[in-house]
Amino acid sequence: MLNLLAVFLVCSGIGIAVHIAIDLTHRPQSMKIMNAVWILTALWGSYLALWAYNKFGKSVPMKMGEDEMKMDMSMGNMPMEHPHWQSVALSALHCGAGCTLADIIGEWVTNYIPVTVAGSQLIGNWVFDFILAFLFMTCNWMPFGFENDLGVTGNTNGSFSEQIINIESFGKT
Repeated sequence: MLNLLAVFLVCSGIGIAVHIAIDLTHRPQSMKIMNAVWILTALWGSYLALWAYNKFGKSVPMKMGEDEMKMDMSMGNMPMEHPHWQSVALSALHCGAGCTLADIIGEWVTNYIPVTVAGSQLIGNWVFDFILAFLFMTCNWMPFGFENDLGVTGNTNGSFSEQIINIESFGKT
């Protein structure tokens, strides 16, 4: 019974990830990294990720017709930021996506190149996944070419202990 439930949830996560990926082709995120984050989040969050994406993740597609060319550029009363709880959720999803990517890559690598720690391949896999997650967190998605406000690629704001706490929050998959 639990195996059937596990298969259902894994297939649901993959299906929801595909659904979100298709939607993102029509409504890309303003922050490019969030395109990958929403897809990776769907793999582990399935229905909760779909709810979050529909609630505050969808971007409004921009149409550039003749009528839209004469748009009012004043923002009016439009809020520029998400409510605090949504900002916290988005930050958590960003960290969780990095750990998910580290788990996916780590498990594939250790499937072909076994890593053992203290005579245990399972602990070796966990250590390897943790190191990958730490590298993703420290590099702040450097392979994607994102820069911080100072124009420096990589993470310059977080301390070592902050990175460890972030990974520990999500690395226990």
